[in-house]
Amino acid sequence: MPSFYIVLQKEIPALDLAGAQAQALAKNNPRLAALAEGAGVRPLMSFFSINDDEIYGPNEGFTKEEREHGLEEKWYAPEEGLKTISELKTALASDSSAENSDLLLELNSFQQILEAARSHNIRWHLGFDY
Repeated sequence: MPSFYIVLQKEIPALDLAGAQAQALAKNNPRLAALAEGAGVRPLMSFFSINDDEIYGPNEGFTKEEREHGLEEKWYAPEEGLKTISELKTALASDSSAENSDLLLELNSFQQILEAARSHNIRWHLGFDY
């Protein structure tokens, strides 16, 4: 099942990212994008970035020419993501449905990771896994 996850520019000791796969956020991305737009903040997918190794793998036998297609990994300040997460949590808090409960749990998990990133001055981006 598709999921979002946070990629940090460098590791934070004692911060376990292994369980931070956000399937509900990925599944509800169009709805969340509309909520973010309505709140005047960037949608989560605007923080997505990837590099060539994530597409091709570091040693998959592709030539340098085959791998060069201009993908440059982008990094974002944690505050930018925290602003989006805060607004999404506010928008979802008024509805106590089970689906919103899952979304809020995943947003809380992302918030904890980004708060740790902010306290360590580490940039991030959103990853997507199929």
